Amino acid sequence: MFSYKSLENIIGISIKLYKHGQCLYSVKGVECPYEYENGSYTIYTSQKIDSERLSLIQLLINQNEQSQPFWIRVFKNLTYLEDEIPNAFKETTSYQLWIVKGKNISEDITILEALFEFSEIISLTSDRLLVVINDKEQLTPKDVIGHFEAEVMKVIKVYVGPKVKQFTDLRYAYNQTLILEDIVVSKHVTIIDYNSILFERVIHELSEDVQEQLLEGYLTEYPIHHLNSELLETTTGFFKNNLNVTDTANELFLHRNTLIYRLNKISQVTNLDIRNFEDACKLRILLTLYQNKNR
Repeated sequence: MFSYKSLENIIGISIKLYKHGQCLYSVKGVECPYEYENGSYTIYTSQKIDSERLSLIQLLINQNEQSQPFWIRVFKNLTYLEDEIPNAFKETTSYQLWIVKGKNISEDITILEALFEFSEIISLTSDRLLVVINDKEQLTPKDVIGHFEAEVMKVIKVYVGPKVKQFTDLRYAYNQTLILEDIVVSKHVTIIDYNSILFERVIHELSEDVQEQLLEGYLTEYPIHHLNSELLETTTGFFKNNLNVTDTANELFLHRNTLIYRLNKISQVTNLDIRNFEDACKLRILLTLYQNKNR
């Protein structure tokens, strides 16, 4: 598949590329101060270029846009025809993207192909598969994880992006789903759902400096870094079960009194009683900041 990195190698300079104001290609830390408008594209380059080289860049882009797979063109805001949209998606009322991630999971793509009847499956890398979910499907991420565990004994994670109602919004859904991979969550969490990680998303948008300042400002009063693995597991389970003691005890296979003992211990260590909603919010924010710092 054509890549903009290949284009850089051909022309011998670094570029940043935007189409209709949306970034198509950019390498972090590379300075490209020279700006050129060319049709629907804005091209930034690391060196000044003449009109002949600019035309070459545009020619290479145009020639290779249509050579990319249909779904990649959809996600990258490249040209596609209505007739190219698969029939299974022409009467769909909502769309969603999942990234299924696991070691060498592309070798097991046939498992997903057998599970999904209407959806499209795309190999992004050897460890990442992208599923374009058709709303006719009945499968859940938990079903997919269960099949992989049962059939190939492979531990996977599923990143569930936002639902969108328009086919043209799939580019937005794609970008939001990719962001989920950068969100720090507990290593024990195997389903990372766009709609369930608002705390983590908000904190992810803060700069590293701001996150560190917040953490340092509160660690003295709330030393959450002193929680051991057992108490962290209890905290995660308690949050997952909406601060419900009975449900948490059942999920963690604990006697109710044992769970209450642990909750009291968490309060002693952190000065936060997570049975109280406000304290629970504080602890969740601080844990997310701490995990971000130590990822």
